[in-house]
Amino acid sequence: MRLVIYLVFICLLWSCSKTEEAIFTNMVPENIPIFLLSNSFTIHKNNTENISLNMGLWMFKEKKYEKKSIANWIDVQHEGKFILEPINVIWVDFKATSKNEAKQKILTYLETNKFIHRSGSSIGYFGYFGSSNWVSQYRETWSDKQNPNTINNHGRIFLNFETTASNGQKVFITSGAFSIENEKHLFVSFDKALDAFNNTQTWQLYSENLNVHQILNDYTYTTFDHKRVKIFTTR
Repeated sequence: MRLVIYLVFICLLWSCSKTEEAIFTNMVPENIPIFLLSNSFTIHKNNTENISLNMGLWMFKEKKYEKKSIANWIDVQHEGKFILEPINVIWVDFKATSKNEAKQKILTYLETNKFIHRSGSSIGYFGYFGSSNWVSQYRETWSDKQNPNTINNHGRIFLNFETTASNGQKVFITSGAFSIENEKHLFVSFDKALDAFNNTQTWQLYSENLNVHQILNDYTYTTFDHKRVKIFTTR
């Protein structure tokens, strides 16, 4: 009798275990892309000049190369999830001969596209450019509205990491993390923020569909509508 009860108990335990396993398996989203903190890519200026760089894919809130250091909208959740803030604009300057010249080109680009410098948003972020190269955010926030308590397109830039092209010439790389927020500083969109970034006399769009493994949507973290990175190169 004890043996029968024991066998029934084992069968029930096995059945529950399989049921829980099946439920858990069904809950796991399919086709989750590989999560990376940085990724290697190559940008070509022409047939003889290009750069290759292992570059950070995120805006970081501290100089630690780990997932928990990714900026997450100062812990304010959206639809019950933490928002991870991706780098979604990159400028590659093949022509500047100094950091100051490269800086002026970026500032002119932002001004041409109606972005102004303002305060009113969190500061102290970093961009990662491989091999422990961290660049602090430049000044405060860049936005299309002076008043931060409005619906606005805003972001931070990480200015002028200097590297070398394949032909030995200097190249300056700037990255940015931009998004639209509402009047209460709550998240609205990453993707729509990129609509404001257009070609200028100095800069032309190189790519906006770079697959860089920074699209995420699990039970805790998400990048919501983020799906592209705009890369501009000097004309």
